[in-house]
Amino acid sequence: MDNRTVSRVVSILELVAAEQSGMTLTQLSRALDAPKSSVHGIVRTLEHSGYLFRSRSTYHIGPSINGLAAASSTSVIELAKPVIEKLAMDFDETVLLGTRVGEAVAYQYFVESAQPVRFSPPRVRKSQPRPSSIMKLYLAYRSVAERESYLTSHILDAEERVTMDNELATVRATGFAYNRGETAAGLTAIAIGLFAESHLMAGISIAGPTDRMNPQLERMADGLTAANRQISDMLGHLDEA
Repeated sequence: MDNRTVSRVVSILELVAAEQSGMTLTQLSRALDAPKSSVHGIVRTLEHSGYLFRSRSTYHIGPSINGLAAASSTSVIELAKPVIEKLAMDFDETVLLGTRVGEAVAYQYFVESAQPVRFSPPRVRKSQPRPSSIMKLYLAYRSVAERESYLTSHILDAEERVTMDNELATVRATGFAYNRGETAAGLTAIAIGLFAESHLMAGISIAGPTDRMNPQLERMADGLTAANRQISDMLGHLDEA
């Protein structure tokens, strides 16, 4: 099994796990930006192994996953939930925990702002011409070859690719990624990565209307830094247990 196939297996499982109503073959193919025939072969293998099950045309997580999940009773998501809820309360904006699945971002957990005008995320943010704040985190920490491949396929203008590559270098230097109306007009987001042994496990972002976000970005950066430290400390205690 080559690296691309392994990556697709993981992405399929993450996508289906993130969508409570399941996903069709067509939806998986689009989310992965992969031929339906290729995805179908992987899905059939996962179905036969019990990692997925099919109800009519929709695939869901299968019973074999439970054995893997039992190995770690406390997941990063569970650890992050109270921290995310506190961030949402502190800033009254939508706070999200997202992971990369193929060329998309799956929001594993989020708390929406209570304000009437707010960012209401889809469960899966599909691949877009411009990356979201969490996707920028993943791009920033990819290999040079992977990063160049993504930028070449998503940004046609050479000067824009250079600008984005420079921005990703800033993400690596500062630890923060921003979305300044690039995926939706009037939307601003700031994100920070959660790492385990130098591996980017997930991103936490705060998102909302630009006019409310901009005055708070500095405070939000401090809040995300504290949240990152708190979750990292809890992960460290788990490793020591």
